[in-house]
Amino acid sequence: MPIRDTSKPEEIERFGYTAMAVGANETVLAQEQQGQVELINSMMLPTKGAEQLEQIGCILGPINEKDPLFREVTLPEGWKKERTDHSLYSKIVDTQGNERATVFYKAAHYDRDAFCFAHRRFRQHTLYPDREDRPEGGIKLGIGTSDSDEPLVTILTVPWNRSFEFDKEGEEVIEAYMQEHAPDWQDYNAYWDELPDLPQPEIVHLGTVEKEE
Repeated sequence: MPIRDTSKPEEIERFGYTAMAVGANETVLAQEQQGQVELINSMMLPTKGAEQLEQIGCILGPINEKDPLFREVTLPEGWKKERTDHSLYSKIVDTQGNERATVFYKAAHYDRDAFCFAHRRFRQHTLYPDREDRPEGGIKLGIGTSDSDEPLVTILTVPWNRSFEFDKEGEEVIEAYMQEHAPDWQDYNAYWDELPDLPQPEIVHLGTVEKEE
């Protein structure tokens, strides 16, 4: 199934007729849903970000000359594209069902765009304190997996109102921990089959939490 270029004049004209009949909002939603269906059932993926897909084993084909927003991409054997519950976002899953990449495609003619990015197994997790806990509560930084909103470990805290001052130092603390326990954590292809043991360390507290007057 080809992906229609909804920004073409004839597509915009068709959109106008449909919008007059059923309403603009409904027509935009239908356009985006149809775009997702076309994306899932095509050989195409976004050109923007495709270099990351190559790093996880996808084979990049030619860019579509008539619609350079997309290019041909061959997925590894057994992998597939799937819809999410949001019409703008789809995903690429491997043979074990792991989400290995996110694909964004907004088919609405007035703001048409598409991009994709691959997932690493681990990601940095940030937990902000509840408003009533500020300024006593600090921002907790740790490591979680790409498929969970819960951290596996908390590694350090930084003051909630001065966290930017410790960006570099915080990254160094996290990197040192991960180099000890999961040295290939920045590799897109590492640790998908089995997670390494990540013991809870003694939490490092950077800076001091300043009290508001």
